[in-house]
Amino acid sequence: MREQEVSTSTISNHGIRRLLSFLPVFDHCDEAGYGDGPTVALSENGKASIVPTALCAKASEFVTACYEENFVQPFDWGKWADRHTSDLTSHAFIAGADLGGIIKMLTAHIRGDRFCDGHLLSVMRDGTILKILQRLREIHSARDP
Repeated sequence: MREQEVSTSTISNHGIRRLLSFLPVFDHCDEAGYGDGPTVALSENGKASIVPTALCAKASEFVTACYEENFVQPFDWGKWADRHTSDLTSHAFIAGADLGGIIKMLTAHIRGDRFCDGHLLSVMRDGTILKILQRLREIHSARDP
């Protein structure tokens, strides 16, 4: 089976540096600092409602930067993520990723959050996004010393 393609040619050094500027956010922020939710709230009449995830401003800016710098790309990320479910938070998998793999992981985590509210917040909190950005820094250092 042929691996799904993403375009690394649309990724600029400026775009990589922009994403890397978020490293301190993910390296020095406590778990609560990325946002809140999802939670269940009870109304006065006892009815429950789900309060969706709300990312903090810096985390939202990171997501926006991923879209604007082409780190979120159209491909069948759901199928790809299903094949790599256990790998998506694995240090070894992330450490071996190339630029295309970074794009696929960021796309899967960001787009996946639309179908599983709180997923992106979870991978921010568990250090997965930090590991992905650290790997991007290694790739960038080798690409543009």
